[in-house]
Amino acid sequence: MKILLMGNPNVGKSVLFSRLTGINVVASNYPGTTVTFRKGTLKFGSLSAQIIDVPGAYTLDPTNKAEEIAVEMVKEGDVVINVIDATHLERNLRLTLELLEQEIPMVVALNLWDEAKHKGVTIDVEKLEELLGVPVVPTVAVTGEGIKELVLRIPESRSQLYQGTEDERWSEIGNIVRQVQTLTHRHHTLRERIEDAAILPSTGIPVAIIAALVAFGAVIGIGMGLRQFILLPFFETLIFPPIRDAVTAVVPEGFIREILIGHFGVLIDGIGWPLALVLPYLLAFYLVLAILEDTGYLPRLACMLDTLFHKSGVHGGAVIPFLLGFGCTIGGILSTRMLETRRERIIVVALMCLAIPCAAQTGAIIALLAEKSIAALAFVYLIAFLFIFIVGMALNRMLPGTTPSFLMEIPPYRIPNATSVAKKVWMHLKSYLLDAVPLIIFGVFIAAMLYESGALYHIGLFLRPIVVDLLGLPAEASVSLILGIVRRELAVTALLGLDLTLVQLIVGAIVALFYIPCAAVLPVLMKEFGVRYAVVIAMATIVIAFIMGGMLNVAFTLFL
Repeated sequence: MKILLMGNPNVGKSVLFSRLTGINVVASNYPGTTVTFRKGTLKFGSLSAQIIDVPGAYTLDPTNKAEEIAVEMVKEGDVVINVIDATHLERNLRLTLELLEQEIPMVVALNLWDEAKHKGVTIDVEKLEELLGVPVVPTVAVTGEGIKELVLRIPESRSQLYQGTEDERWSEIGNIVRQVQTLTHRHHTLRERIEDAAILPSTGIPVAIIAALVAFGAVIGIGMGLRQFILLPFFETLIFPPIRDAVTAVVPEGFIREILIGHFGVLIDGIGWPLALVLPYLLAFYLVLAILEDTGYLPRLACMLDTLFHKSGVHGGAVIPFLLGFGCTIGGILSTRMLETRRERIIVVALMCLAIPCAAQTGAIIALLAEKSIAALAFVYLIAFLFIFIVGMALNRMLPGTTPSFLMEIPPYRIPNATSVAKKVWMHLKSYLLDAVPLIIFGVFIAAMLYESGALYHIGLFLRPIVVDLLGLPAEASVSLILGIVRRELAVTALLGLDLTLVQLIVGAIVALFYIPCAAVLPVLMKEFGVRYAVVIAMATIVIAFIMGGMLNVAFTLFL
């Protein structure tokens, strides 16, 4: 059985999905597109079903690619769980009536039931069920309230044909709301006042700054604590010594031993870089991002940034792809499907590829700089954000077209659910461990081969005009330019084993930050925007990385 979770954006659908499924969730692209959906398995008693989290949609008359896919997926489902926001019943019922027109068995999850009570909204559930002709179950996905009853009533799902024009549909919605909903006057709670404060410019801007500083500090603090007090001691005392002893006892001194445990040793740096240096910051980043997402703050941040983003040719909704780009560039690129115009997508993806580090690269940059100088780390990211703003304004002037208006649903603040947060963090970390870590180990192996064979010396001579003369880095740093093509964080981690000054660390971090996206990104760019766009982005990142690094090197040389 295929059960489709369908509803408007921001109705708690993803939280309900996490409640219904286990931790083994698969993210997939809909065939022939890059629109992503998730699927998992529900097992309860004799019931076994595949749960599919359909992209959020306001209507089955598609206005964007995600809604087009939602329409296609309706044809593939056996049952629909229509998730409704109980605090906005009238707006949500439009999709409900459209689903009834599809004659597919359905159950309604009247979610955010607790929020409705807090806002003075009372809904007669029995009457609503009678009028819709399908089971209706009040739920609170974040706490699990009503989830068991929802699952128990899935076998009762039924179709109830409704047909009507658009005007008749809205008339019917008004009639239903009048019969089932009662509004009670109430005063704003403290939480609602805090919600308002996050939107108003006079208070929202300071809140956004504080939130950014707290999030940044949490990533550094948690990551550094995990690295220094748990992971590094663990690997350096329990893992690396037995590896060195075993290799020394079995492998004779020479080329192979050096490849395994020497400079750029595959069994030492290949394990230590991704697991002891990058992983702790990656875990901290995804933890903070999941908490921000589940609290409902990100849509408010999007509203606050809308005016600023318009200067770069995009609206505030682009903050979501940007934040996903901080997690993974590929995920960020694919998420731009939510933007209305190709012009916006081109701008956002260009800025993402040019100056937004993925989570793994962020972890590597923090590992490279945080222990030496927090000010240097802040300087690197300040340069990146200024660059994004300036280049965004330039692209806005260069590309024809206008920026569309910004419309986004603002959900209420919620207390994050620990289980939901943990699942999100684990899904991201599992992807990193399975997809990125093997490539990092392979990259370290290439570095070891180049170093031990002497090829790195000749590459260093060839790249000397750029690496040494322009950037002021040692010749060995040329390996970072080679490995950075495989994975973005390798352009940074290759610098960890070098004895660099603070100025060289900053220059190296800046070059790595602006350097070419990893190899996996280029095919996605080609598929989404064409070969020409991908080539332009790749060449632009290389040129800009060398220009920015060279300018900083000259500036530091002259003024320090």
